[in-house]
Amino acid sequence: MKNKIGILTFHYAFNYGGVMQAFALLSFLKLHGHDAYIIDRVRDNHGSFKVWIKRHIVDPIIGSRFIAFSNKYLCPKTKTISNSNDMRKLNLDDFAAIIVGSDQLWRSEFTEVGYNYFLDFVDDQTKKVAYAVSFGKPEWRAGKLSADKVKKYLKRFDLITVREVSGLDICKKGFSVDAKLVLDPTFLLAKVDYINLLNLKEQDNNYVLSYILEKNKEKCSFIDLASKFLGVSSKNMILSSSNFVSSGPSIPKWVENFYNAKFVITDSFHGTAFSIIFNKQFVILEPKDTQNVRFLSLLKLLGLLDRYVSSIDEAFVLLDKPIDYKLVNKKLSELQMESSFLLLNAIKDKVE
Repeated sequence: MKNKIGILTFHYAFNYGGVMQAFALLSFLKLHGHDAYIIDRVRDNHGSFKVWIKRHIVDPIIGSRFIAFSNKYLCPKTKTISNSNDMRKLNLDDFAAIIVGSDQLWRSEFTEVGYNYFLDFVDDQTKKVAYAVSFGKPEWRAGKLSADKVKKYLKRFDLITVREVSGLDICKKGFSVDAKLVLDPTFLLAKVDYINLLNLKEQDNNYVLSYILEKNKEKCSFIDLASKFLGVSSKNMILSSSNFVSSGPSIPKWVENFYNAKFVITDSFHGTAFSIIFNKQFVILEPKDTQNVRFLSLLKLLGLLDRYVSSIDEAFVLLDKPIDYKLVNKKLSELQMESSFLLLNAIKDKVE
């Protein structure tokens, strides 16, 4: 009888948020008794020598901490697959369902996997579920993909859930399919789950944690001001495309830094997510890439829109304006229950 659940996502990226959303979804399914697997689909390798050098020589060196985490925590996996033809050869006989999600899997210019993230390779006997998938932007951009083909594949899904409100409109207006809004997978696990699964250690929360993806002088100046105002030191995880892989902390340590922080300053979606999960006081400095739909959808649901600011003056005010987590946690608990129910119910009849 089919009983495995496959997860197709950005598990291989050297990106803290991408890795943690994959870990969270896999762990959540395991905690609920499912035999969950990561489908080890990586970006297409078109036979380029440059791609081969990067994948087999450069990546194992600069991304060693991510590879180590994947080998320990993102298991079991299928064999590694790097092209669409081999995806069609994947043995689905033991899989009751394939879940695609989360992250920006339907932002076509990011994927480089053809139509695989629309589950074009999955047969009619296997359930097809999209969990908290994001289009990345408030409108559909096809890139190299055909909208007609995407629509055809989406209509085969048993359940489609998206991470942002804008995704609901794209599904309905662009592809004539219904979708539901759910939380990012990182919210499916409770604080205690992260503590136990990653063996997090509690320390004195005597620092401001900055997790910044877009570094500039203004943000760095605010971090210094915040630490002085709060009377604590600062712990910086200021990352850029040139240093984030080689110099960042291990993945469990990255999570532990949020767990122990007194205050968090970030411009990252998953930095925001873990601040909320661990009930931290935080402020979000608006990122310049304009990908704010993911922030705004989450913050509106939780009544936290005021924590997203576009100026340092606005940010400074929030240093002395604490979040009432009693109200936030009540809303979050209700959303977690809804999201969990949708996902588990979607795969229930096939597995049992």
